[in-house]
Amino acid sequence: MAETAEPGQRAQRQQAGERTGKRAAQRRVLAALALAQFVCSFAGSNMNVMINDISRDLNTTVQGVQVAITVFLLVMAALMIPGGKLTDRFGRKRCFLAGLIVYAVGALVSAAAPGLGVLILGNSILEGIGTALLIPPVYILTTLLYREMTARARAFGVIMAFGGIGAAAGPLIGGLITAGISWRAAFVFQALVIAVIVVLSSRLDDPLPPDRGRPFDTGGAVLSAVGLVLVVLGILAADNDIRLTAGLLVLGALVLWWFLHHARARERSGREPLLSLALFRNRTSDLGLVTQNVQWLMLMGASFTVAAYLQVVRHYDALKTGVVFTAATLGLLTSSLAAERFAQRRRPRTLILTGFAVALAGLAALIALAGRHPTDWAAVPGLLLFGLGLGVMLTPSVNVVQSSFPEERQGEISGLSRSVSNLGSACGTAIAGTILVAGLTTHAYAAALTALAATGLVGLAAAAFLPRTPGGRNGSPHPDRRTLSTDTDTDTETDAETETDAETETDAEMETDAETETDAEAGTMGNVSSPPAGPSPRKPHDGKGRRAEPDTADQPSTAAEAARTPAPDEDPRPSPQARKRRELLFLTLPGCWGALVLACLSFTPSLLPRGGLVQGLISGVTAAIGYGLGVLAACVWRAFADREARPPRHRSWTAFGVAAAVLLGLSFGFGQYWQHEIRSLMGVSEYSILLVVLSPFVAVLVFCLILLTGRGLRGMYRWTADLLRRRIGPRAATATGWIAVAALVWVVVTGVLLNGFVAVANEAFSVRDTTTEEGAHRPTTSLRSGGPGSLIPWESLGMQGRNFTGTGPTADAIGDFTGRPSRAPIRSYAGLATAQDTESRAAAAVADLSRQGGFGRANLLVVTTTGSGWVDPAAVDSFEYLSGGDSAAVAIQYSYLPSWISYLVDQSKAREAGRALFDAVYDRWSKLPPDQRPRLFVAGESLGSFGGETAFSGEYDLRNRTAGTLFAGPPNFNTLFREFSDHRDTGSPEIQPVHRNGRTVRFTSDPRADIPPADQPWQGSRVLYLMHPSDPIVWWSPRLILHRPDWIGEPAGQDVMQGMFWVPFVTFWQVTADLPFATEVPDGHGHKYTGEYVDAWNAVLRPAGVTAHDLARLRDIIVAGQ
Repeated sequence: MAETAEPGQRAQRQQAGERTGKRAAQRRVLAALALAQFVCSFAGSNMNVMINDISRDLNTTVQGVQVAITVFLLVMAALMIPGGKLTDRFGRKRCFLAGLIVYAVGALVSAAAPGLGVLILGNSILEGIGTALLIPPVYILTTLLYREMTARARAFGVIMAFGGIGAAAGPLIGGLITAGISWRAAFVFQALVIAVIVVLSSRLDDPLPPDRGRPFDTGGAVLSAVGLVLVVLGILAADNDIRLTAGLLVLGALVLWWFLHHARARERSGREPLLSLALFRNRTSDLGLVTQNVQWLMLMGASFTVAAYLQVVRHYDALKTGVVFTAATLGLLTSSLAAERFAQRRRPRTLILTGFAVALAGLAALIALAGRHPTDWAAVPGLLLFGLGLGVMLTPSVNVVQSSFPEERQGEISGLSRSVSNLGSACGTAIAGTILVAGLTTHAYAAALTALAATGLVGLAAAAFLPRTPGGRNGSPHPDRRTLSTDTDTDTETDAETETDAETETDAEMETDAETETDAEAGTMGNVSSPPAGPSPRKPHDGKGRRAEPDTADQPSTAAEAARTPAPDEDPRPSPQARKRRELLFLTLPGCWGALVLACLSFTPSLLPRGGLVQGLISGVTAAIGYGLGVLAACVWRAFADREARPPRHRSWTAFGVAAAVLLGLSFGFGQYWQHEIRSLMGVSEYSILLVVLSPFVAVLVFCLILLTGRGLRGMYRWTADLLRRRIGPRAATATGWIAVAALVWVVVTGVLLNGFVAVANEAFSVRDTTTEEGAHRPTTSLRSGGPGSLIPWESLGMQGRNFTGTGPTADAIGDFTGRPSRAPIRSYAGLATAQDTESRAAAAVADLSRQGGFGRANLLVVTTTGSGWVDPAAVDSFEYLSGGDSAAVAIQYSYLPSWISYLVDQSKAREAGRALFDAVYDRWSKLPPDQRPRLFVAGESLGSFGGETAFSGEYDLRNRTAGTLFAGPPNFNTLFREFSDHRDTGSPEIQPVHRNGRTVRFTSDPRADIPPADQPWQGSRVLYLMHPSDPIVWWSPRLILHRPDWIGEPAGQDVMQGMFWVPFVTFWQVTADLPFATEVPDGHGHKYTGEYVDAWNAVLRPAGVTAHDLARLRDIIVAGQ
């Protein structure tokens, strides 16, 4: 028996040894293939941290190094398709080894490069050619050697992990080598890795013999390479010449069209093209290629952007930059090595969608650093998320594409896949580099990452359209030639099913979102090779766009279910009235969490102190927005989920209740502390405690009103769609229902409510315009409009016009201030009743000004009024005192309405008034002899500054046509204000920018202090913008909804709390709520500039002999007179 058992045991040991040897050989081969992908990816990213060293050593620029990096990626993309085709003719192993040799030669040439030209030859050309030869065999051999899908996913996961590590850890490894030795040693390192790969490839066997008789389409290879080169060169030229960019892109598109036409012609003639057009008839593969392109575009673009930003803007060295990039490397490695586990549990479509979502979240975190002053490690969370997202989706994207075709197509699809991926890498580096080279600043960094994030949304959309059950016509993962020719039919069927499912889920979601957010079925894309084992099968449709329940669902499986089953004559559904009540009152848990988060954040400080009622209004509005975002997030999550959704458990609501009580209590307490600090900062008295206590009730009321309004609109849509479904199809009814409701809301809001509001406001304020405020008296001097001999009647001036001409300093008051005899100032004004149109009112005001002798005074001030025709008395009084009374001022009215209403409905009138008045004055002024012309000044506050700016085209126009300009509290939408602020000098903050060294235009929040830049000359015409850091009119903008402005990330101004930070949606509503109270704060804060006009006009007018003591006395006079 022992003798009989011994041969069997020897056979078992022999078989075990063979299996062990086979596994060891497979590991060696996989190691060689993975290292090949690593070294190619490493070459594309490690130079990012050597930009400064290379440019300094080779006496070139950052742009020159960027060109070398981009040309390397471009050569790969251009030659990858021909390289994949050559593997079929000469064999995969032979092409792989040839590529390794060419690559190694290129690395050694780069290491010895004496200048940029040789570096481009070695790194960009030779390494690019080598990569194009060795990368297609990597993916072909992996597909052929690993037949079982899970094993193939594991192999691709290892390869993509090494590729991702090469791309993400390239900066760290390159930084270590550069800091420790030299940047040239990094290329020697690549050559050493190639030598290791050659040794590991000694046992590599080619599964398929080469086909020496297979033709090679040389013409197609040339056309594809030229077309791709022209496209990327067009992107590179974007920062130099837009016409050159357009020309190159159009020319590249034409060459690529020629390539496709050439391929079609060869197919029709029976000759094999470089790339079979049948590859593009597989919907799964097409969408997978799009996701691959976007993934590598994001990876290489973000690597270049962040590396350049850290080195050039943040002044990191190569080693420190590489260490920061370790976060992305760890994230990518972790998720890539889990590819096999992910493939077993989740479908590729789900993995790709999730990967894009996480990567975009990482980019958002990196963009959030723009304009801030972060710590050295602030980029780590964003890079970690970015790496995790990429690692999740790289492997399934490759697997989806490679597994969609049979073995004889692997050469073509591998070349196409790698070419598309590397084209994405080239475009990512080119796009990001173009934006950065145009201006290596924080703004350029944010713009480059934003462009990459926008591209990521395209990839996310492509992943969303991936079919949930990919494969051939009958679900086969490897379609035959007949399947490739009939993929159009397959796509049509899949598209129809997908669209029906999407519509069914949308309808079901709209019908049940008020009851529960988990009723919709979660269906996602399964494993490429076989149907998933976990998720339940798809339910059949009932023919009306809804899934029919299976027959077995009517049979209770347990006694408990039987007890709950209604009797045959009972209707298990609730009545329509009960259902409507549930829909109106029911809240979903995700929505409640979103409402809680934004409601808590609404207590954070903003620009001005706010009372309890205002706080309740903000909390209610933001909570409603948060609720909507929470419901939307739940819908997106259900689209990603692989399992049946379930309603929230009771303990989930309990946890929410506890969290809400704790978080809202803390937020309320902190909110009151912050409001106390702001009030102390501005010297504002405390608000009534009763109003503070009422704020939660106001918040709940506002939240419910908004929620009920939204659900009312949803009910209106459903009713409309139900009516339309009787006449048209369900899809058309759904779309038409939404369009009809949206159109109705638009008409009601803009055509009824807004017009009615404007009509009522016009009526109310026009009546007010006929009154005269206390203190304004009809002038007894001919030097004022409405006085004796005036061309403009007193009654036609309007209330604000009568305030303007019926008040102001007298000659005696000015003489008391100056200590010498003074002249009485001239004031001219035309109201709405003076003339029918703006030009006529401007002409009347100038005519009366001329009659009064205004053009004979030393100083002439053109004032653009606010919406109601108001002119700030402090602005004109200060001008007249500092001019010694030798002055004239002119203004016209263009509206009855306050500025905030005028901005909505009379914006064009403000432009017309500012332009017409100045042009009329300037026309009359320019006709005077040069030595008899008064100094011409322009002023405006709030909307008046908006109108005043429109008379000028820019800085030079202001400088050439005026002696000085003072704009106070300019709204954020002012064209010139935004232009000067956006193009401010590097390093100057937005709250007090410096424009072109302050040679003409300057900004100040405190004119008593030196106006920056104090060390630069301010000669000729002076343009001064006076604005407070706490003025919401200056900083309010619709962009606050989703864009963090620079002024929030900067050190806070003297009257703004340091704790203010930006929150999407919340900050917008906080600053919006500050607007009505902008003038309800003490002078020197918010939109109150009364006492600061004295020092501001002193800086612009430059009056002789005025001392600091005189300015202090005048401030007291101006403040006392208001």
